Amino acid sequence: MKYDEFIKHVQSVAQLNSREEAERATYGTLETIRERIVGDEAKDIGIQTGRENQKEL
Repeated sequence: MKYDEFIKHVQSVAQLNSREEAERATYGTLETIRERIVGDEAKDIGIQTGRENQKEL
């Protein structure tokens, strides 16, 4: 899934009013996940959720 598709999906599922809200929710969630996982798991999640998310993990 490409980054734009992922953010649109988050916006739709979470019933958010804007793309910016969806991005903030995504980054907040990824930051929390990053704090709790180890090893290459962060890299794997970043790859699966789009290139833009890799830097967050």
